[in-house]
Amino acid sequence: APASSLRLKKTPIFAPTTRPLCAGRRGMGAIKCVIRDIETWEAEFSKLKEPPPAVAARDKTDLFGGFGDMVKGMMAGSDEQSILASRETEEVRKGPDAGIPLLDGHEIVAEYPHVPESFTQGLWWCEEEQKMYEGSGGTDFSHGTRLTRYDIETGEVEMGRQLPWKYFGEGIVGLGDKVYQLTWRTKVGFVYDRKTMELISQWKYDYEGWGMTTDGKSLIVSDGTATLHYLDPE
Repeated sequence: APASSLRLKKTPIFAPTTRPLCAGRRGMGAIKCVIRDIETWEAEFSKLKEPPPAVAARDKTDLFGGFGDMVKGMMAGSDEQSILASRETEEVRKGPDAGIPLLDGHEIVAEYPHVPESFTQGLWWCEEEQKMYEGSGGTDFSHGTRLTRYDIETGEVEMGRQLPWKYFGEGIVGLGDKVYQLTWRTKVGFVYDRKTMELISQWKYDYEGWGMTTDGKSLIVSDGTATLHYLDPE
């Protein structure tokens, strides 16, 4: 099945409401109702066991931003993975730490065009095809989690797959006639046919997915610690 049609079993977090959101409210009454529902939702979410690391709180005056996140969550199913992906995006949005000195002694030998909306997480150069494969992550601040193949000279995307926004894509690598892609904290990996980019299968792991490479036999996965995991690609 194509990645865009991937569906996972969803586990409801909260009991469904018995009335439409802010039914019958108008004007300021509706706005106050939305604020109250958002605050109730946030209070319930904070009670979940082992929540994701805290991120900077949204300004209480940012009504439309908060409401937009809520609506987007409702449309995406509002399951645990969707909420987690949203929180991951907020963490990544902070960017790299400031003040870290840059290493010197390197030389830029070439520059190539690149899609600015792509939040790059993994790159793999296919020597056989002379093409670049790129895995990207992100949700609302980029074009989302994708796997694309493109011409490095022109930057033109030849083929790609889009994953549901609940997944934050991480490292990728090719081995044989397949391409493998990690996700961050949803702990699901995807396997694609290298030629057609069709989703073949998926697998689960019990650690965070970060970078990935291969020694020609195994998939070598990093999890953000000093540990490397050697996986059988089959």
